[in-house]
Order: sequence, then C-alpha cells, then structure tokens
Amino acid sequence: MKYIYAVCFLLLVCSCHKENDTPVVLPARTLLVYLGGDNNLDAETYDKLVQTSNPQLSSSAS
Repeated sequence: MKYIYAVCFLLLVCSCHKENDTPVVLPARTLLVYLGGDNNLDAETYDKLVQTSNPQLSSSAS
C-alpha cells in the first residue's frame, strides 16, 4: 500500500514542473445561431444554411 502512495505522490509532484504556457486569447463575443429545420434532411435546411452564411444571396419571400 505504501508503494501505491509513493507512486501517486511521485506522479503528482513530477507532473507539474514547468508552467510557462502562453495565455489563451479568447474572442470578445460569441454568436449563437439556432437553425430550425425539418428532421428529414431535405434541401430546405441546406438553403437556410446557405442564406445564413451569405445573406446577400437570400431571396425575398412573397
């Protein structure tokens, strides 16, 4: 049992010897988009995705 404690202690002590990591730069904001579509995977969902990506390509519905 002492052997297991000794191994766990050595792993704990030896695992964190250098912490010179560069800080992670996070974006200023996050954009969430809900894309509602039918569950049958038809072309309507793809068209909505294309219109979301390129708003100038969307056609006006009458």
